[in-house]
Amino acid sequence: MTLPSGRVVDYTRDAVRRVASIDTEINGNPQTILSNIQYRGDNQMTQRTLGNGLVDAREYDLQGRLISQSLKDDTGTATYDERTYDYDRNSNVLSINTDYENNAYSYDRLDRITGDTIDTNEPINFTYDQNDNRLTRQAVLDTTTNVAIEEFFEHVVNTNRLSVVESVLAGENPIQNVPNRNLVYNNVGRLFQLIEEGTLKAEYIYNDEGQRTRKTVFQTDGITIESITIYHYDQMGYLVSESTETGDIIKDYIWTEGMTPVAQIDNTLGLEQVLYLTTDHLMTNRIATDEFQSIVWRWEGEAFGNTPAEELAGFSINLRFPGQYFDVETNLHYNWHRYYDPVLGRYITSDPIGLSAGINTYVYVGNDPLSFIDIFGLDATNWWNKEGGRSPTKDGPSNGNWGGKCWSGGQYSCGDSEPGTAPPTDSADECYMYHDRCYVVCENDNICNRQECIDECDRELVRCLRDLDNDPRNWPQPPNPGTEGDTKRYKWAAEKYFGE
Repeated sequence: MTLPSGRVVDYTRDAVRRVASIDTEINGNPQTILSNIQYRGDNQMTQRTLGNGLVDAREYDLQGRLISQSLKDDTGTATYDERTYDYDRNSNVLSINTDYENNAYSYDRLDRITGDTIDTNEPINFTYDQNDNRLTRQAVLDTTTNVAIEEFFEHVVNTNRLSVVESVLAGENPIQNVPNRNLVYNNVGRLFQLIEEGTLKAEYIYNDEGQRTRKTVFQTDGITIESITIYHYDQMGYLVSESTETGDIIKDYIWTEGMTPVAQIDNTLGLEQVLYLTTDHLMTNRIATDEFQSIVWRWEGEAFGNTPAEELAGFSINLRFPGQYFDVETNLHYNWHRYYDPVLGRYITSDPIGLSAGINTYVYVGNDPLSFIDIFGLDATNWWNKEGGRSPTKDGPSNGNWGGKCWSGGQYSCGDSEPGTAPPTDSADECYMYHDRCYVVCENDNICNRQECIDECDRELVRCLRDLDNDPRNWPQPPNPGTEGDTKRYKWAAEKYFGE
């Protein structure tokens, strides 16, 4: 594929279409980004070699959950990072132990995080109301003096809208250190301007897909422009490049399947430098290493993301939870359709798809960010497919009740699992339903040529999708309002994948 910068990224695939290696050019010279990518039978990645020679190796349990990963040199003698994961019976993460820090977690009966303990520190404790709104957060600020901070959250009566956040030192008065901040929204409810103490700090522009395409940051006078960043995306919605207003490339991003970032290429004064990215069990970027195998960036800490990243060599990486981009001027995470506040552990605006994702339209992934992700800022996705949750990062992007690998009829459908019976959510989802059911017929022992049958299912799917109008709003069964862009992108990807 060719990025807006003109960079060509070559993906080599194996016999079953899985990515086997990724290559590009850096400063005019060939450069491997990933190679020797190996998989289990269920397509979980078990090993890959980064372009700087480090080897990312992973092990899983019988349920497909990641239980350990390591980042070592190609001889296996030098270790740069090791992680182990433990789970409870509900697949909640109980602990993540690394060379850098150890984290332990506790949950309530609704699988919401209630305790987050880092190393030997006192736990950060959370409480919630019946609608999943956070009521309190308690943490120890100074482990030597045991000075604690308590945060209290109040909401508008009969709504989930946050009205008051009060931070107090235990036994003392409220803390007053937050500037007078106003967030201004455009006519479709997207964050447009940041104003602090009456001065314009930043301004944001979006395209018709709701993707942020331009950010302008102002100097202290609120008039003089400090920087303008233009954001570029591919057809699937992946952020692939950042540039200046005049078109000079600032950064390129390289991804592999499941919206997993694998490299950030910085362009400083015309000199390109690759940062190789290592992700955790949810494909959240945690570590970046340079060409010399040095760790130059790290993001660990609190479960809800309320911890600054460590820029160890002056490199800035703004990728956070899957689908999120950190804005230093607001301390918010841009998450496509909304903005996530890691301090509050929730979105700052209501869900554009309404109650389709749950009764609380502000909550972030059910207050369990160690098991769930929300790539588009619309709906929590269950990584482990427990309770019938979709898993776009594990088995490919999902759409509706039938679109997505190992996803049929609203439930996980690989292995011995049967397809579900959930109805299609839109006209494209109906095409995916017929495609999945066609595959079931091909599995019948009476089918003489199974592969020919499957190929015909694929051709019929492509015909079905191409018969639909380019505008999903004109389909016989349109998608849910606010999801048209996602549905259109998945349709395009399915046509491309099965039409090859």
